[in-house]
Amino acid sequence: MSRRKRMMQGLDEDIREHIAMETQENIERGMSAEDARYAAMRKFGNVTLVKENTRAVWSIVWIKQSLQDPFVLASVAFTVLVTGTLSIAGPVRRALHIDPANLLREQ
Repeated sequence: MSRRKRMMQGLDEDIREHIAMETQENIERGMSAEDARYAAMRKFGNVTLVKENTRAVWSIVWIKQSLQDPFVLASVAFTVLVTGTLSIAGPVRRALHIDPANLLREQ
């Protein structure tokens, strides 16, 4: 199982536990089980939105942590360097294969 999938399952479990605890507290205050669950869900808010916001925060944290790692920075710099070199190499190679004599004849 992937790390992301485990994290999402953990988030789902945390949300369920939070809502269950709030439901139990509402029942102890005298609400019926159905009303207690409904009130807990209302208090928690939109579950999908909470999941999306949590994923966004996790992504930002991952990027920040990755950029602090010198090996990640080195590999990114190397990738940019190689990509830049290869993107310039094609046109330069083509330019060097032009025969100046042909250019003079066309003028």
